Amino acid sequence: MIRPPAEQPKTGRAAKMTAEEYAAWREQQLLGNSWAAAAAEITAAAIRDTPAVLDEVRLYVAQFPHYNRHTLANSMRLWAQDPYATRVQGEKWWEREGRQLREDAIPLWVESLYRGLRREERENAETGKAEEVVVGKYSRLVGTAVYDVSQTVPKEGVTCILCRTTGPDDCPPDCPVHLPESGAIPSRTAVLMEAFDQLKMVGGLDIEEILGQVGADPYRDGDRVDGVTSFVISVPRPGGKGTKALRVHVSHDDKGRTRYAVVRVGVFWIGLDALEYERSTYGSSRPDYLRVQYGDDPETGKYECDQGYRSRPGAPVVNTITLAGDGVYDPSNTSADGRHGPYVGRPGRYNTVSVPDKTEKAVRAIVHQLTQHWLKQPSLDELRAAHDRHHAPARKAGHDRKAQRLREQVEQLAAELAEQEEAAAAQAALLKQQQDAAEPAEPIEEEA
Repeated sequence: MIRPPAEQPKTGRAAKMTAEEYAAWREQQLLGNSWAAAAAEITAAAIRDTPAVLDEVRLYVAQFPHYNRHTLANSMRLWAQDPYATRVQGEKWWEREGRQLREDAIPLWVESLYRGLRREERENAETGKAEEVVVGKYSRLVGTAVYDVSQTVPKEGVTCILCRTTGPDDCPPDCPVHLPESGAIPSRTAVLMEAFDQLKMVGGLDIEEILGQVGADPYRDGDRVDGVTSFVISVPRPGGKGTKALRVHVSHDDKGRTRYAVVRVGVFWIGLDALEYERSTYGSSRPDYLRVQYGDDPETGKYECDQGYRSRPGAPVVNTITLAGDGVYDPSNTSADGRHGPYVGRPGRYNTVSVPDKTEKAVRAIVHQLTQHWLKQPSLDELRAAHDRHHAPARKAGHDRKAQRLREQVEQLAAELAEQEEAAAAQAALLKQQQDAAEPAEPIEEEA
């Protein structure tokens, strides 16, 4: 652990603090280092002394997949400090999500790797003056403050991209921001081995003995805890200066569509194009087309045709341009560079109008990555089924209308057929009369 120096540094962020601010910060950092170092040991000792909590810890740490990529230790630290935490991130992460810490926010402490530069004062041979120079690098673990979502609120004037609540009002309890991430449940052995490492300085623990006390494992390999799903995409920066990472929150509706809420950009909906059913009904060999919608449906749940030129709630904003409308596209005909993809529009007078080329490519690059996620979803078959169920009433009504028209045509044709058959019969009778009149009469023989 890095211990902040007793004397206030003359360079870096600490140099800008007052003496009182630095003393308070140093005290908090030392306390955080202690908590971060001890919290995992507390959880490990709880498992050792009360094996029944092992499965509880497993379910808890599964909620924090971003902390479990390399080690379970940080998630175990969180359990010791707040066993009811659901989503835990750093202050800057929450700020990027449009949230800020409460004034009385209570931090949780984890360990993170800090990489620094070793500096020394050396005399400059040319000037003869002492200068600070870099002489090497070093890395150390350091206690880092993180915060549960319960310690945050939306920023004033900022609309939550998940539930559309505008700060300073807090999101309702059912907003996905309060839900944990969906993560894989670690095995009992993995948790016990991490617990052993945390307690190895004081004798460790008996893994086999604990496994013998907890009975059969209620979870199988691959089981996950329920929760929200998010992932990160990379998009080009304006002007082509590198890329930036954007977090995407994923949810679904009962229509078979997937909602992609891209932080700092806006909302994209992707699902099967409803008109594809009409194409397939008439024997089209075209592949399943997708439809991307820019923004959420209005609160009425219906998007009127005369509003086609307006932006929807939560519409994406790319390169300062607010998008509108939607686009139908072949998912196989999208490209990471944004050269191919769906139509991209913005509000116009009577309909949507196209956007500049750079914005179009940026939007298509985003849609390409969202489409790859959509195609690889484990629930894709369920989404297709939900899509069909949602459109079944309208499709049935369409088939009923066509069937009724056909029945009416059949009735009309049947009447016309009967009329023609009757007319044909009348003509046949006349023809027979004519034939009968044309035949010569047979001679009558006289009697002898």
